[in-house]
Amino acid sequence: MDPLYHHQMAISILTGGWLSEGCFFRAPLYPYFLALLYKIFGVNLLIPRIGQAIIGSFSCLLVYHLGKKVFSKKVGLIAGLVSAFYPLLIYFDGELLLTNLLIFLLLLAFYLLLNGRMFLSGLFFGLSAITRPNILLFLFLFLLINLRNRKKVFPFFLGVILPIIPVALRNYIKGKDIVLIAWQGGINFYIGNNPESDGITAIIPNTRGSWWGGFYDARRIAEEEMKRELKPSEIDRFWLKKGIEFILKNPKKAFLLFLKKTYLFFNGYEISNNRDIYLFSRFTYLKYLIHKLPFFFFPFGLLFPLSLIGIYFSQREKKKEGILYLFLISYSLSFILFFVTARYRMPLIPILIIFASYGGIRLFKERSQSIPFAIFSVAYILFNIDPFRITSPNLGQSYTTIALAKKEAGDDEGAYQLALKAIKEDSLWVEAYNLIGVILTEKNRLVEAKKVFEKSLIINPYLPETYHNLGNLSYAEGEREKAKEFYRTAIRLDPYAARSYNNLGNIYLEEGKMKEALELYEKAYNLEPLFDIALFHSGLVYYYLGEKSKAFSIWKKVLKINPKNKLARLALQELK
Repeated sequence: MDPLYHHQMAISILTGGWLSEGCFFRAPLYPYFLALLYKIFGVNLLIPRIGQAIIGSFSCLLVYHLGKKVFSKKVGLIAGLVSAFYPLLIYFDGELLLTNLLIFLLLLAFYLLLNGRMFLSGLFFGLSAITRPNILLFLFLFLLINLRNRKKVFPFFLGVILPIIPVALRNYIKGKDIVLIAWQGGINFYIGNNPESDGITAIIPNTRGSWWGGFYDARRIAEEEMKRELKPSEIDRFWLKKGIEFILKNPKKAFLLFLKKTYLFFNGYEISNNRDIYLFSRFTYLKYLIHKLPFFFFPFGLLFPLSLIGIYFSQREKKKEGILYLFLISYSLSFILFFVTARYRMPLIPILIIFASYGGIRLFKERSQSIPFAIFSVAYILFNIDPFRITSPNLGQSYTTIALAKKEAGDDEGAYQLALKAIKEDSLWVEAYNLIGVILTEKNRLVEAKKVFEKSLIINPYLPETYHNLGNLSYAEGEREKAKEFYRTAIRLDPYAARSYNNLGNIYLEEGKMKEALELYEKAYNLEPLFDIALFHSGLVYYYLGEKSKAFSIWKKVLKINPKNKLARLALQELK
């Protein structure tokens, strides 16, 4: 879900202007990085992955230099090599996620910091903050500790705020609201601190599992409860307040949840968020490097105990890497307070690799010492078990994710079979039923499709997507009034259901109700600025109303959003 969001956001930046609209919901640097690549090389999903592979290589070089600076050249060499082959670093280099860029920025910032380049170090920490705002906790503590050293603090602070101030100003100008970087924090805090939280599930209870569905539901629930339209910062505070209320009303439960999240954050098992890491790695050579076996979660289940040995030896010898300890603690805490997944701890991996490399060397040299072996043994046993039974992920969700990708690629039969497999794994996974119903509708197997959608409604009668799909089915059956009712129900359940607005507009267009159709198309496009079909249809209305120049400019804009839109290309040729 997050890779798709980043891709869509990057295209939106290109088509809607580099400043885009509204306050940033998520930190903006990575989508802008993607947009820059798309601008230079064209919209191509391979180019960012090649770019990230190059960035990942430079990160390995920085790990070498940090290991050399903190410990020795030997430690640096080992740490750099381990980083180059660490499977999760390779895995996330290939994902359209901010992980790769964030790791590079942080490593470069630490390298500059340890070499006394305070302004430049602060600058790259600032860039890290507008990539992942959680880094602000570390920066606050670092500045607090060094407050008396003005010569050191001032250039560092100047560097930090240099990238942040333009983001805050842009949010105020474009969103008419005071948002420092992004307004996602309160929602994420409630996700990890509510009566139903398990510490790892990344959605608010009783909201949809899709990215945009969850986003719109969080906004809708807040506005319905407050009985007015809310600014982004107000939505942020609404969910933050609810999370704090849960903690204050349930201190024991909240504390136990905090302990659980702490344990899971350092557990060897890789907790997936967007896609099941273990399942998807089966399709690559990484299946030989990522393992979940009884009492053996590789690689983190081995890395973390080894890193603790390195920390033990470095503490005993009073080596000066306190800044790295501060980062490890503060960055970990900044996520444990919310919810935890494997990718959130990835920026810790290079630092842990450095400590693990040092610990491994010292352990080999001092094999007779019992304390390091005891630390390793206890940590290995503790963090390579699964007391919370999280190693059995929802395969229904994973198979549905792959099925959706196959559907997008045009492989309907492959998607259909995988959706059936998803239902076999989880008979209540409603998204799989909906996908099967959509495929059957497109194949004109309407009776079968209707039964599938009815089954979906039994499982979850409040899912807007199901009513939208039933609207499409009714329209295919020629029952326009019934289709309209289904689309209206979908909109009532989800006021941000852009596709339902569009399809309802299609019916009004066919009925000759141009004004109503145009309002619905514009509503759909305003909700989703990348929804080129809704924009095309609005151009169609202007064409029928005789405003051909207006239609021409709209269809030109459609091709900017989606150069592959054949209808817009044909329409423009007709006008010429």
